[in-house]
Amino acid sequence: MARQLGRAPSTIAREVRHNSGKSGSRAFSARTRANVRASSRNQSKSRLTRDDRLRGYVMDKLRTHWYPREIVKRIAVAYPDDMAMRVSHEAICHDLDVLPRGSLNTMLVKALRHARAYRRTRKRRTHQETRGKIVERRSIEARPPEVADR
Repeated sequence: MARQLGRAPSTIAREVRHNSGKSGSRAFSARTRANVRASSRNQSKSRLTRDDRLRGYVMDKLRTHWYPREIVKRIAVAYPDDMAMRVSHEAICHDLDVLPRGSLNTMLVKALRHARAYRRTRKRRTHQETRGKIVERRSIEARPPEVADR
């Protein structure tokens, strides 16, 4: 089985042992447990939404036109021993992206000093790239015979 799946035998044995019941391996119950674990990770609230003091500090700094990285560095200086007051700049940006598009969000986005209202995913290129290409180019093999004599 490990060879067919391209995995180490110890990995397969560990998964089978972990997901086995009294009557052997239970794929359905294993999948259900995996889904529950994944959903609990995805639905957990961020530290900014849980901690009022941290959220207030970040919002005050955003209102005074501080960048998220500046806020993170200032928090480390202002609260060196308080680990509850730690947050990453990515978490600040992510929470701003998640906010509903209302007056608070527009005010905070303006405070970020950048032109984009929210992050956008890069679009995948599905069309042929045309920059640097000659339009209606003909191959050298398709040249007229009178040119070949010269």
